[in-house]
Amino acid sequence: KSHFFIMLGKLCRCVPHSIPITNNYTRFFATSFADKEVSINRLSGDDEGIVLLTMNRPKAYNALGKTFVSEFLSAIDELQSDALTKSRVVIVNSAVEKAFCTGADLKERKSMKSTE
Repeated sequence: KSHFFIMLGKLCRCVPHSIPITNNYTRFFATSFADKEVSINRLSGDDEGIVLLTMNRPKAYNALGKTFVSEFLSAIDELQSDALTKSRVVIVNSAVEKAFCTGADLKERKSMKSTE
C-alpha cells in the first residue's frame, strides 16, 4: 500500500491547482467537513465525472491512522459501487496546506498491539 500512496502523491503534484471545487457534496462520512478525515466531492457541469477525494487530518498532517484508513477505504468502496455517478477520474488531494500525507501515524502505531 505504501507504493500506492507514493504514486498518488506523484499524480497529485501533476494536477493543476486551478480545478474548481464546488459545494455539491453528495455524501460524507461524518456530520460536517471538520469531523471527517476523508471526504468525497463530485464535480458537476463541465467537470462531471471528476471526483475529489480530500484528505483532512491537519493535526497529524494526514498520517495514516485507523480512522483515516477506514474512511479512505470506505470512500474507495463507495466510488467503486456508486451506480449513480459515472466517475472517470478520482483525484486524491489534501486539505492540509503543508503536507499531502506523512505516512503511518507512528504515535497511534506505538499504542497498537503487534497483531494490529
